[in-house]
Amino acid sequence: MAKLRLLLCHTDKSVTPLPWCGEDNQCQHPGCLEPLEYRLGDHIDHRVSLADVEEDMWKDPRKRSEILKQAVEYTQGTGNAAGLGGDFYDVRDTFRDDAMTCWKKHNRTRDCGDWNTDRMRLYPDTRADRKELGLDPKTRPTTFLCSYCPVNSIKMQRMRKDKYSYNFSD
Repeated sequence: MAKLRLLLCHTDKSVTPLPWCGEDNQCQHPGCLEPLEYRLGDHIDHRVSLADVEEDMWKDPRKRSEILKQAVEYTQGTGNAAGLGGDFYDVRDTFRDDAMTCWKKHNRTRDCGDWNTDRMRLYPDTRADRKELGLDPKTRPTTFLCSYCPVNSIKMQRMRKDKYSYNFSD
């Protein structure tokens, strides 16, 4: 499916569509860079983000309206329901509380046996939304409650200590 990039300006709350630039948005082709650089000239000293959207959704006026609504909510910033919306932060805080409860239940371990097991997987209930958007309802993003636990930091340090050559001791 064809995609577009959206330049979201948090300062003036604008949304500007730009040509798609590949999966990682790191393309150095002039056809990708020039439109972005030109538009960024209008936002010097502004806080901006890039997002991607499917071109068909952008062309549909009803879906574009919803995309723009979400983009404006995202660019609101803290103090106005926060950048990702109040619900996001409420859910995140609930996950943190649940992870701390779990960690305490495991006697504040430094090496949890339940870390990232299926039992700790969090599945969003987005089947209906994904089906409505034409996406496979069976494949959906997942994360683990463990991402919010203090043990996660310890596990990440262990996994990265050789790669980044730093000292880590339990």
